Amino acid sequence: MLPAGVQPAGLALRLNGEPEWAPPVRRAIELDARLLAVDSREGPGLSSLGEIVRAAPMPVVAIGPRFEPGSPAPVRVLALTDGSPTAAAVGPGLTRLLAGSAVPVELLAVAVPALGEAPRERELELARALEELEAAMPGVQVVHRRVEPARSFESVAAAAIRVARESAATHIALSTHGRGRALRFLLGSVADALVRSSPLPLLLVAPPGEPSGG
Repeated sequence: MLPAGVQPAGLALRLNGEPEWAPPVRRAIELDARLLAVDSREGPGLSSLGEIVRAAPMPVVAIGPRFEPGSPAPVRVLALTDGSPTAAAVGPGLTRLLAGSAVPVELLAVAVPALGEAPRERELELARALEELEAAMPGVQVVHRRVEPARSFESVAAAAIRVARESAATHIALSTHGRGRALRFLLGSVADALVRSSPLPLLLVAPPGEPSGG
């Protein structure tokens, strides 16, 4: 889930009145951590992952029920965007985490044309969004920008997992833009689908101004 050499920060005890998801966030803030790792198969689990992402001031790396442990490999990140300003928040989040490092990042946008929209127009729009996203990531080693048309009946999450396998990515990164109490709305539908189906760890970034869970 994390690169070799990363050490645990110790226990985070639950205080009286604290929600179940709060201790790891509080501990990460106390340590001024750059990254918070969550195994959403256990502990607070899937139901509280959205609360953790919204409350944590740092990116959250999470694994879900379909996570497949593999042999250690150099970290390579696939960053997903849909061209929206909210999704573009993955750029600043990764910049704070990876600027100056040797971690390669590939930028991905999955083209799913809206009803009545020409596929080529959507692909050009997403290509421009990827250029802008790369420009907003100074110091990050962006190695490729890719606009990938979704295949027949393929969801955005499924396309992202397919591209991640093709590019030998070790992590999939994206910004969340959910609202409400259910996990789907706390994380956003694509993030929710990836948490539930991705064999890879996810790097989840809450946009600036996202309401905190506490």
